[in-house]
Amino acid sequence: MITPVTVAYGDGIGPEIMEATLYILREAGANLAVESIEVGERIYNMGAPSGILPKSWESLARTKTLLLAPTSAPVGEDYKNLSITLRKTLGLFAKVCHVRSYHPFVESRHPAINLTIVSENEESLYASTEYRHSEDSYHALKPFTRAGSERVLRYAFEYAHQHNRKQITCITRDGIVPQTDGFFKKLFDLMGREYPDLKKEHLSAELAAARMATHPESFDVIVTENTYGDILTAIAAELSGAAGLLPVVNIGGGYAMFETTHGPSPDMEGEGTANPSGMLHAAILMMAHIGQPELASKVHNAWLKALEDDMHMHAGTRDFAEAVVERVKSGALPASFAVMDYSQMTQVAASAETASKIPDVRKLIGVDIYFTASAVPINELAELAQSIEGNELTLKNISCKGVKIWPDAPVQATHPTDQYRARFRAPKDTATSNAAIAALLNRAQEKNIDFTHIENLYFFDGVPAFSIAEGE
Repeated sequence: MITPVTVAYGDGIGPEIMEATLYILREAGANLAVESIEVGERIYNMGAPSGILPKSWESLARTKTLLLAPTSAPVGEDYKNLSITLRKTLGLFAKVCHVRSYHPFVESRHPAINLTIVSENEESLYASTEYRHSEDSYHALKPFTRAGSERVLRYAFEYAHQHNRKQITCITRDGIVPQTDGFFKKLFDLMGREYPDLKKEHLSAELAAARMATHPESFDVIVTENTYGDILTAIAAELSGAAGLLPVVNIGGGYAMFETTHGPSPDMEGEGTANPSGMLHAAILMMAHIGQPELASKVHNAWLKALEDDMHMHAGTRDFAEAVVERVKSGALPASFAVMDYSQMTQVAASAETASKIPDVRKLIGVDIYFTASAVPINELAELAQSIEGNELTLKNISCKGVKIWPDAPVQATHPTDQYRARFRAPKDTATSNAAIAALLNRAQEKNIDFTHIENLYFFDGVPAFSIAEGE
């Protein structure tokens, strides 16, 4: 059965390593109908801010599978990262990177490293939601959802369980951002009860990075949000000595994308020296995903044998591809590495469904108003904010960069900024209304308070669902 797939040749060394990869697949007998699309630098320069044209989405809608070579992008606020655009648009909620050492054939200081990092792919800082509110103030949002967190956690637990892994580690900074990272950790702890065979642990991101840099072999499966996942993946790949050989799999409910961990290396473009192993490894995983596990196994074993024969050190792009093809056709198997057999591996289901939950009882109890003011004494700011109070909402405090500066600040530190937060709450945290908040904003407008945005304050099941300032 011939399977349609979409292929993007990318930029820099992308076309060279993609052509070598497709050559190996053709010679191995892959049953593929390849649809090529152009993405990346030239498309950006045509005025497409995400580096992809509308007609390319039509191919992806047909094939549901993308093999993506490294791409380049202009730097600037007018452009969006192509890979992240693809992940979010196609609903690819989990990014999976298996990092291992190929020592002694690829030198590594950590020959025992063999771990998988599963990162959430659509939310947190990947939401790419930023604002500038004043001369001095820039904000980025870090959204989490229950559905998004549950999906990636379920995938990670199932991956660990089905691949006979022993341990799964959750990485957050829940002590710093308890409403977002802390929520992710709570879901991890709750879901972990369903997997008694797995050892569960949690680490803060900074401790995880330190351990990764010194003892990467102590990790088995990691699950985390995308920023921490990207950092840990880069450290692990570098320590393995095999950064150029590693693939990335992006999985969603209906689509999948396969790419490399390395970039387009424009300085090597056209030299014919780029090793295609990372691209080939991604293609091997694609073949297993689309239901051709025997071919995936055959090519993977031939590739491992080529590594054992030191071909990656002495062959250019085309010669390395020929070396892999030669070993595919001879049925060569690795002697030092374990023989791969994808037919015996279970494909982890990428369900888009999440667990049903009894809705929390939500109560609106106040509002945070962010406003700008330059060179105004703190007491004057407080008097101005108090002047817009009403019966339903009264001023509780004013903070700056997460530190309470009024009332009763422990020290009168200097806060060189023009952005402040005024917190208004209902008396005794009784329920208030959007109408009361609108009236408060109307009074702020009348007083010429330059407010830039607001955040409603809620209790869920009687528990505050907002952060407090230092000293509040």
